[in-house]
Amino acid sequence: ANPGKVFVHFRFMAEEHLRRFSEASHGITPVAGASSDWVAIEPAFGLLMPGESRTLVFSVHVRDAVARTLRHGMTALDRTLVLQVEGGNTIFISVTANCHPTAHGRTLAALATCPFPVRSAPITWTSAHERRLRTGILLPKEIWRLTGALYERLALGGRDQRPFVASGDDVQVLEIRECIDTGEALGEHLLAPSIAEALMQLLRSLAVPVIPPRIHQACVAGCESAENVWAALEDLPPAHLAVLVYLMAFL
Repeated sequence: ANPGKVFVHFRFMAEEHLRRFSEASHGITPVAGASSDWVAIEPAFGLLMPGESRTLVFSVHVRDAVARTLRHGMTALDRTLVLQVEGGNTIFISVTANCHPTAHGRTLAALATCPFPVRSAPITWTSAHERRLRTGILLPKEIWRLTGALYERLALGGRDQRPFVASGDDVQVLEIRECIDTGEALGEHLLAPSIAEALMQLLRSLAVPVIPPRIHQACVAGCESAENVWAALEDLPPAHLAVLVYLMAFL
């Protein structure tokens, strides 16, 4: 609110300005890397006339890059925002978001070796436990659940549905992601395009792609020879090879 008699400008400092501000020993530590863009402010700047008030909306967006930073057990995001008021005080606003564990942003090896839904996995479940687990199952349960549900819908409605071409319903996709994280059953009302979209989102979010960059470059370089491509694919980690073969067989 502006209780004064003159108009005032306000603006939240951009990330690059905040970094310079922190370097000037003002005690602010900006979030480094991809996690710096997880909070959005609307409006980020504006003008207040005398007697006018404005509501600021803070929205949290845990995108893939942010989710990858949370896969090692960290469940909270913290950031200090700096609001500058022209001719007035500088206001510091602390924003904290507590995040639920999610399958998105993890590695295929982590997903393949954890026998629990990620939301219910014990806190003590570590990478050391994952290495000691030898179930013989290299395909992440999240992927075979999604492909299994998609197969059922295609079997009922026919392959001409083209689920990877049609757009999925955003609300249904969010519901599917929640089911995958919690282990809840995927409802029959969920449509094939929405399941296909959820599957693609999961694959895009992986900390390391199904075909890692190094191997992908080797495949592109040797694309004229099937023998060279297969030789490159032999270097795929076991979980990556299992997912690739499974998805190619499914498609």
